[in-house]
Amino acid sequence: MYPTPKANKVGTGGPHPFSGNEQEVNRLVKMIEHSRRTVGPDGQAVMFDAHCALPPPMLIQFANAIEPYDVLWIEEPAVPGNIEVFKRLKQQIRVPLATGERDRTNLGSDRLPDQQLHRHPPVRRRPHRRISQLRKIATLGETFHVPMAPHNTCSQLGLSASLHVSASIPLFLIQEGYIDGHIMPHGVARVKWTIDKDGYASLPEGPGLGRGDGRGGDGEGGGRSEAEVQVAGGHVSEDGSVRDY
Repeated sequence: MYPTPKANKVGTGGPHPFSGNEQEVNRLVKMIEHSRRTVGPDGQAVMFDAHCALPPPMLIQFANAIEPYDVLWIEEPAVPGNIEVFKRLKQQIRVPLATGERDRTNLGSDRLPDQQLHRHPPVRRRPHRRISQLRKIATLGETFHVPMAPHNTCSQLGLSASLHVSASIPLFLIQEGYIDGHIMPHGVARVKWTIDKDGYASLPEGPGLGRGDGRGGDGEGGGRSEAEVQVAGGHVSEDGSVRDY
């Protein structure tokens, strides 16, 4: 799993203007260099999430500069559906490209493997991305030898479901789960799985999703329903436009 001491994903630090200069590119490269040094020589993975925030010219320069750091993938290099931009990036970037949570169904992900435009489709489990959709996308990826890396930022309850999926799909790569509380709210469920020092998670145990929700039926208590958890609001860019990160 990530983030853990052995696997880490680096973000962009915010949206970037169209013409990224040398200083901006070097700043992102240094972030990758620092992450690689942090996970150590035996680290499992260093990843980069572009959040569709880097324009293609800047992303191409950046991707070429980080090749020596053995980056597992560049996620969301372009807005989903813009196939021509994906083609352009794939032609000039050797680092594996990944899609992201904006490709929400198997119908939204079906064109990319056929075009050989990515190698890893990280997908985030949210209420509109059901377990069946994750499994369908994994099967689609297997047809083209594309690994899958499920995401989850939807509480311990959602992560328990994601772990079940990860254990049952072909070509599983790595699972995202922010268990330190800065994204996923605590108290939604009593987890019955652990993560060891190397970042490997055990499987949930017990019936159903293998967790206690604390609502009186399992004898554990203390949990809250997802409806009771207040999640932080949205983000606004400098120009006032609403963004998702």
